[in-house]
Amino acid sequence: MGYIAKLSARRKILGIDSATSEVASLQPDSAQALDDQSDMIALPTYTAEDLAEQGEDGISRDTRQALSAEDPLAKLLSGAIPLAIFDNAMQQFGSPLDLAEQFYTMFTVFTRISALPLILQRVLDSMAATAADSPFTQSCFCRQPLAGLSIDDPTFPVAMGDVLKRIRSSLAASSDKATFAKKVSDWLAVLASDEQMAPELKQVISVTLKQLAKQTTDGAQP
Repeated sequence: MGYIAKLSARRKILGIDSATSEVASLQPDSAQALDDQSDMIALPTYTAEDLAEQGEDGISRDTRQALSAEDPLAKLLSGAIPLAIFDNAMQQFGSPLDLAEQFYTMFTVFTRISALPLILQRVLDSMAATAADSPFTQSCFCRQPLAGLSIDDPTFPVAMGDVLKRIRSSLAASSDKATFAKKVSDWLAVLASDEQMAPELKQVISVTLKQLAKQTTDGAQP
C-alpha cells in the first residue's frame, strides 16, 4: 500500500493521474454532501450471476476484472491488489466484521492513494451485506466522509457535518448502541485532539461526545 501511495503521488505531480479524475467524478459535490440520502447505508444487490462469477477464493467479479488488466501499474492504482487481499481474507475467515473494520482502518492510513474512496466503499459494501446495523459497519460508515482529508482541507468542515449527520442516524439504527457509541467516541476524541482543528469544530465534537457518553452509560446498565 505504501508503494501504491508513492506511485499515485508521482503520477499526480506529473499530471497523469487519470485515476484521480475518475474517482473524483464518482464523489458528490459539497452541496450534496449534507443531503438526507447520506444518512442511509445502501445495501448492495447480489444476483445469481454475481455469485456464480465469484471464485472460491472470495475475490469479487469487479476486483477480478481489475486484476486481469495487462498494465501492472493499472492494477496497483485501481486498488485491485489490496481489494483482492481483502476479498480473500473475508472468504477465508467467514467475513467477520471486526476483521473488515481492521482492513478499513488500515486502508484509511494511505491517504495519498487516488483509489482510496473506491477501496473504502468496497469494504463498506461487504460489511453492509453482512450486517448493515452492526456497530462495526455503522462506525466505519460514519468515518467515511473524512477519509483522505486533512484537517486543513477546505472541505473538511462540510465533511465533518456529514459525519455528524451519519452519527445521529446510525445511532438510531444500530443494533448495539452502546458499542457503536464507544467506537465513534474513541475515534472522535482522537480527531479532536489535533491542535490544528478549529475551536468551533472542537466544540461541536465535544457536544457530540457528551451525547454519545449517555448512550454508553445507558447501554451498560442492566
